[in-house]
Amino acid sequence: MKKLLLLSAFLIFACSSDDASNEENTNPSNEKLIESVTFHSVQDCGESNKLYDVVDFVLSYTNNRITSFSQRKFDIECENNNLVFEESWSGEFSLEYNTSGLIINSTNSVSECLLNDDGFITSIPQDESVGSLGYEFIYTDGYLSYCSINEYPNQDDTEFIFSWLEGNRTVTRLNPSQPSNNMITTYQYGNLDNKLNLFSSDFMGESSRVFEPIFNSFLGKSSLKLPEIITKEFYSSSALTLKKSYQFDYVIDDNGYVRYITIFLDESSFSPIDNTEYNSSKKWTLEFTYTN
Repeated sequence: MKKLLLLSAFLIFACSSDDASNEENTNPSNEKLIESVTFHSVQDCGESNKLYDVVDFVLSYTNNRITSFSQRKFDIECENNNLVFEESWSGEFSLEYNTSGLIINSTNSVSECLLNDDGFITSIPQDESVGSLGYEFIYTDGYLSYCSINEYPNQDDTEFIFSWLEGNRTVTRLNPSQPSNNMITTYQYGNLDNKLNLFSSDFMGESSRVFEPIFNSFLGKSSLKLPEIITKEFYSSSALTLKKSYQFDYVIDDNGYVRYITIFLDESSFSPIDNTEYNSSKKWTLEFTYTN
């Protein structure tokens, strides 16, 4: 499962499509454009006194399309009411739009992927030379219904199956045919509209990663509403070993756009050997800013 928590770092890739305009993935001028998604504050660091894998994004646009973004990943130590930031990774990405599609460059690599006629990612080829994974995506009526991920040709694929109801993702199943390594994610929604395509790729890592610059535009239709609760249950040999419950509180501006998201994580781990249970909780807030 540790491998899955790192999948969202695969944003070093490029996309090609016969339809380079990708009108569905450009923001009309009357819609707000995200300028940044950043850590704002912490209310509870939990017993470990630490938040892990917090990610900040800062984006730039030309003609309402993303042309570059920076990504910074860090841990936060909570020491006597002082926060100590420990950066673990950072990267700069530039995007080029041309007749062949979309090119995304980073300091170390340029990769390629394929988009369908709707402008959604269908595949990202594996590149062992830079350690990138291979991906395949299938859509039904514009909604992501299947994803497979393969690290090496001789290993079994990691598979995700998605269920939708009335325009909202309701269940994500990881490796449903493999009892030794599977996960079930369920979603509960409120009445707030999801105007920013948030939570499009939460299945690839922690559900606290509410935003990814590329996935928010290229992974099919997003849920119509914002989730109030996302629950992930991890199973080994049919036994529940880990449960993560994410609760989300939103501060919305006058136009219905998210300004702040407070995330409450309640985590329980279980040992089927001696029937012991360990519980922990954390709470922190993310801030959204806009270019317009």
